[in-house]
Amino acid sequence: APGGVLDLNKAADMLLVQKRRIYDITNVLEGIGLIEKKSKNHIHWKGSKSGGGGDDDEVDGLSKELEELRQHNELLAQEEKLLDDHSRVMQASLKTLGDDSKYVQQAYVSHDDVRNIRAFEVETRMFIKAPPGLRVEVKVRNDYTDVFKLG
Repeated sequence: APGGVLDLNKAADMLLVQKRRIYDITNVLEGIGLIEKKSKNHIHWKGSKSGGGGDDDEVDGLSKELEELRQHNELLAQEEKLLDDHSRVMQASLKTLGDDSKYVQQAYVSHDDVRNIRAFEVETRMFIKAPPGLRVEVKVRNDYTDVFKLG
């Protein structure tokens, strides 16, 4: 900010936060002596060149870190959008396959198929699409069968 004076309204708009949150932060910073209020909506950073505090390197470092975090956040947002797009395509493809009667009879996954998935090496999970109330018997071992009622 020019001369170390910051307009809190502009800061709230730039950071996309409520002004109340900005005031909460400035009250803490004022309490520990890092800033002083110039007017209701303007504060002065005591560590800037105009304040003679000599903390410009720290401020520059924080500014650089903030910019890096913003860039990283943008990359994550792009990645999330890409994953969402892939998820929509996969869901549409699965719906298309599920609606086609020639594929429904072949829509199964064997125990070996699931066990070959690295995340399921230690445990077994079951995925069942069935009407409510269906009773499913699962042979866990040769001497034990577990019964589940789907809700």
